[in-house]
This record gives sequence, C-alpha cells and structure tokens, in this order.
Amino acid sequence: MKVKFAVLLVALTVLAGCSSKNNEYTSSSNVSLSSTVAEDMDMVSSEATIGEIFNDTKLQSAPTPEYNANDNIEQKIIKTANISVNIKNYSQSNEDIRNAVEACGGYIETSSSYIYYNSHDTNLQEGYMTLRVPQESYDSIISLISGLGKVTETNESAQNATTEYYDTEARLSAKQTEEQRLLQLLDKAETIDEIISVEERLAAVRADIEMYTSHIQNIDRSASYSTINVNLREVKDEVIEPVSDDLLSRIKNAFIGSINSVGRFFEAALVFVASAFIPIIIIAVFAVVIILILRNNKKKKNKKDKVV
Repeated sequence: MKVKFAVLLVALTVLAGCSSKNNEYTSSSNVSLSSTVAEDMDMVSSEATIGEIFNDTKLQSAPTPEYNANDNIEQKIIKTANISVNIKNYSQSNEDIRNAVEACGGYIETSSSYIYYNSHDTNLQEGYMTLRVPQESYDSIISLISGLGKVTETNESAQNATTEYYDTEARLSAKQTEEQRLLQLLDKAETIDEIISVEERLAAVRADIEMYTSHIQNIDRSASYSTINVNLREVKDEVIEPVSDDLLSRIKNAFIGSINSVGRFFEAALVFVASAFIPIIIIAVFAVVIILILRNNKKKKNKKDKVV
C-alpha cells in the first residue's frame, strides 16, 4: 500500500512540473511573438531591412528598379501646341480637323464657336478647339491645321517626364513589396493592438500605392496623347464691292430723314419759345426799366457837370 502511494505521489509531481514548464513556454512564446511583431513593424518601415519577419517565414523583397537616363527605355514626352489660323470657310475647316483627328484615333476634348461679325449678307465665325491626338500623329495634324489658312500665332512645348515616370514607378514597386510583407505580417498578428498597428500601416501604404498608380496613369495618358489648342478665325477677302441696287432708295431715305430732322428742330424751338414767353416778357420789362434808370442818372450827371 505504501509503495502504491509513493508511486502516485511521484506521478503527480512529474505532471505538475510538466504543466509549469508548458505554461512558461506558452507565456514565453506570446511575449516573443509580440516582440517579433513590434520588431517586424520597424523592419517593414525600414527600406534597408527586409530579411526574416518570423522565425519560420522568409520574405525576400524584389530589388527596387532603378532608372538610368542612358538605358534604352521608352521616353515619356508630353507635347502641347497652341496655333491660331485665319481661314476662309469656318464650317469646312472645322469639319476637316474633326475628320483628321478621328481618322488618327484622337478625339476633341473641348470645342466652342461664335459669330463675331454679322452684316446683312455676311456672318463670320471664330472658334476654339482642344484636340488630343496620338503622339505619332502630332506632326501631321499640326501640318494639316497650318495648311487651312494663314497662321497668325503658334507655339509648342515638350515636357520630358521620363525621370518622373520611372522614379514614381520605382516608388510604386517598393510600396507594393511593403504591402505584401504587411499582409503576411497581418496573418501572424494575434493581439488586437498588433492587428490595429499593422492595418493602420497597411492603409497608409495602400493610399501611397493608389496615388503613385494614378500619377503614372496620368503621365501615360499625357505622353500618349498630345494636346493641340486651335483657334480658327474666319476672315473675309478685302475686295471692291459693287454699288448696291438700293443706293437711290437709301439716298432718298437719307434726304427725307434730314428734312424731318430740320422740321423737328423748328418745332422744338417754337414749343420752347411758347413755354418761355411769359418769363421772357418779365425779363424784358425789367431790362427796359434798368436801362431807363441808367440813362436818367447819366443825364443828371451831365447837367451837373455843365453847371460847374
């Protein structure tokens, strides 16, 4: 009986020791994981450290591409032109430009026109167009527009966005690599704080990815489709025009109008005199009285002088 009791006591002691070691191991593992996640967050935010994130997981990042101006790569040139042309027929020139742009795969971004001169037999138009044409068709479209009439103003510019494009592309690649590391790190996170920290960083990285992607797409569109701003102004040939058929009628109307104007002037004068008749009489009476007084005073003064 004593032997059985001793064996049971030894067994309980061994089990208690194993349980204590297991708890210590579990606690140590949790502390190690939290510490590892914190350290890995620093690793993710560091461009120099990529290596191991967890003891059992190795994440090797792809090398960040570098742009070299001497590399044989596609150049990103953004071309813009402004051209003003005096033309003879606005409708025909407008249609020619639209057909040429459509044929080369471009499109009209904006268009407007108005009549700037209007007479009984002539309407002259002026309009503005913004064209987006493939870069390879840029020169041919400029040549076509210049041939429509007399070019009065033109200027062109070319912006080289190659360095900006490939630098942004490199930043995008680095952010995409960081996103993948963060996603794998998120799978390993266990506590709420760890998950929140990783997700906050992941949201910021994805915002950067979206910004860089949008910027690259904008450069691609601008470089692929050049911009041409066009001003078309319809002008009339300066020629000696024949005498109009209604010349005599116009002279007659002008003469009659002149007589009517003189008649209206005298009518207005008579009306004015009639309306001012009483005030004119009063003013005239006062004027006569003043003149008589002045003459009488002058006569008296002359008599005094003679007596002296």
